Amino acid sequence: MKKLTLCAWIERLGSSHDALINQGILPNLPLKSLFYGHDVETFPAAPGLELEFSTGSAKLKCVHVTLISTLPDELTYRGELPERLRGVTTGKTAREILGAPYRSHPPVQMPLPMGQTGGWEAFTYDCTCNPPVSVMLQYTSSQQVCDVAFFQEPIMAQEV
Repeated sequence: MKKLTLCAWIERLGSSHDALINQGILPNLPLKSLFYGHDVETFPAAPGLELEFSTGSAKLKCVHVTLISTLPDELTYRGELPERLRGVTTGKTAREILGAPYRSHPPVQMPLPMGQTGGWEAFTYDCTCNPPVSVMLQYTSSQQVCDVAFFQEPIMAQEV
């Protein structure tokens, strides 16, 4: 398996699992289902960096990065974020750097061990990718960015 930067994974959104195997980027291992009935299968590319593939088409639909662990035994990403996101550490800095979110969701009380969340916001992520990429930032209850997810399709949810 080739070691890719986060930016290189983002550029491969929409690629098929088979194509990534044939290019020597991923090992020829089966994807894992998170739970029965979920429409996503995953592959851990690095600690704190998970690739999510559509169950039907096996296309890379999300690159998920964990910056702050909110669950027991959850690993965090130690690599660098893309340059545009390096100063994004809180909800406030996210809006200062990325502008107004196009979607958001308020804080939610989750079952333990997660507890109170800080909600999330989705932004258009300017990059050279075609089709365009969205970035979703999930926050802790203190509004620290804990998770970053990159998608090609718009994130559907409550409008801001």
